[in-house]
Amino acid sequence: MQALGALSSQLDATLLVEGQRCTYIARLSDPTSGLMACPDREAVPLKLWLK
Repeated sequence: MQALGALSSQLDATLLVEGQRCTYIARLSDPTSGLMACPDREAVPLKLWLK
């Protein structure tokens, strides 16, 4: 993930799902625009909330 305080309009994250590393990319201005992509699987839309 981006370091706190860094100016960016995009969130890039790595998630561990069922033992596989998946990537998540979203625009911070539109949280419904995120996509999660895992190896050997089609990318899927994903909403992610951060508190």
